[in-house]
Amino acid sequence: MKKLLVLLFVVLIGGCATTPAQPDYDTKIFFIDPGIKLQQLEARHFTRENDGHILVNVSGIGTKDQTVYYKVDWFNEFGMPIKSILSTWKSAKIVKNMPFNWDVVSPSPKAKSFKVLITKDIGDGILN
Repeated sequence: MKKLLVLLFVVLIGGCATTPAQPDYDTKIFFIDPGIKLQQLEARHFTRENDGHILVNVSGIGTKDQTVYYKVDWFNEFGMPIKSILSTWKSAKIVKNMPFNWDVVSPSPKAKSFKVLITKDIGDGILN
């Protein structure tokens, strides 16, 4: 009986020790609703020389037909958010096995970093 309890304990502890699967996207740049599955998701960015704004290109491949909402939050050199009417939710149709591209420009040359948020539900349904 003791051997059975020890074996059961080891199995339970071993099951808890497994690490969860890591997302296949950069979690420092993206925050994605767990119900949304996208492949080859990436965000390329560069600073435009003529005005200092950051241009971000978000791209990937859909795994199913779905409508998603996305927005980019911008941050200054100190990591503080830059509030702007340009940082609003936008809707996008994703088609299974088809690539998508979204281009987004920072609201100010003061923006030094960003985070892309993608969700399938924005709450009350109002795009703000």
